[in-house]
Amino acid sequence: MSSENAELRRNIEALKKEANNKQLLKIKQLVMTLNGNKKEVSIWKKNASGWSNPIEINLFTIFNLIAPALIAEAAVSDLALRIAVSSVKPADLRPLWPIPQNQMGDILADLASLDLVQPSTKKHPIKDENEYWVLTGLGKQLLTTFRLHGLKAGEAEASPSPKVEPAPL
Repeated sequence: MSSENAELRRNIEALKKEANNKQLLKIKQLVMTLNGNKKEVSIWKKNASGWSNPIEINLFTIFNLIAPALIAEAAVSDLALRIAVSSVKPADLRPLWPIPQNQMGDILADLASLDLVQPSTKKHPIKDENEYWVLTGLGKQLLTTFRLHGLKAGEAEASPSPKVEPAPL
């Protein structure tokens, strides 16, 4: 009986490793897809009379800029601000819709087609006309994988803490 249990545990571990490898491969493919797709984003600065010449930014960068806000839920206008702030100081941006709504719609549609984001189903007051989005399970997994990798890389590069001597009494 114990040999059967041991073999069962080995089989379970092998299945877990195979599932993890498949998921990691899916994450790597997603990152490659996101990195390979660029968007042109126009920004409206505070005292400008119109949209700036578009800047080019890849979907992976966009995802990393907005995903932390999408863990719970975020309004599309707030996501636009997060993207714009990556290129322009917040004080230099017009406060509402610094990126055109149609461009934000295209960005969210692309991320939704990759199953990374979805419209929020959370109820809001009737007067609230904002459109809200959240991460999907896959979006959370991609964010977690990326952030965890960055945290672990930071651990490896961190210098040892300096010795702190107690103050003399």
